[in-house]
Amino acid sequence: MRRWRLPEPGWSRPARWSRRVAVLAVAVLGGAIFAARTERIDVALSMAAVALAVALALAAIVLAAVGIANIWNRGERGVHPALFGLFVGLLLLLYPGYLAVLAFRTPQLTDISTDLADPPSFELLSKPRAEAGHPPGFPRRSAALQKAAYPGVATLVLDLGADEAFEIVRSQIEQHRWTIVQAIPPRPPTNEGRLEFTVRTPIMSFPNDIIIRIRDAQDKARVDMRAASRHGRHDFGVNAGLILVLLGEVRDRAAGK
Repeated sequence: MRRWRLPEPGWSRPARWSRRVAVLAVAVLGGAIFAARTERIDVALSMAAVALAVALALAAIVLAAVGIANIWNRGERGVHPALFGLFVGLLLLLYPGYLAVLAFRTPQLTDISTDLADPPSFELLSKPRAEAGHPPGFPRRSAALQKAAYPGVATLVLDLGADEAFEIVRSQIEQHRWTIVQAIPPRPPTNEGRLEFTVRTPIMSFPNDIIIRIRDAQDKARVDMRAASRHGRHDFGVNAGLILVLLGEVRDRAAGK
């Protein structure tokens, strides 16, 4: 007697393509991060590559969903490729999703200053900022947004001389291993010190330009800080965070002395 065997179910094409697209998304994103960190391509191209990787991650998720539906309804094979594409796609969307939440919760600012009436002005960093499309000067239109969103960003007054305050600030910057491009200690007749440096974002290594101004004020030191993104239209609260963290550290060190 002949034994009849049912044909084995075929592979789900969407499930297999989900895995392939997810792998491609990882490759595109990795290439974009490497190129941005090594400055092999400009920021616009690197961000376009990141957007492409996000689109591919979304496509992988959709293909995985279709593949899982086919597996459930038709008995096709491909559970592992579908789950791989779904997991990787969701993983790649975690950080963009986090940024989307921050963009919703924070105002669209790229330049923050503790002194809105007389913001510190960039000197050596003004050239790369101009090349990136930033005109000189502080964007006054953002002052009202900053006041409402970050009321704690204000001038730091220390019970120290300007020279001592300058050394504390410089030591704290060096402890973070940030790149100082200008360091001018307070000197007569103005008794004003300046520190310009750059802080890189952790993943894409985009530069944030920062200047700290130290002024002598009757046996006290007034410390003002300005932090500005060199690229992009939204800092996602990074610049205000840098100011609050660094000036808080300086205040704590000064109190310890």
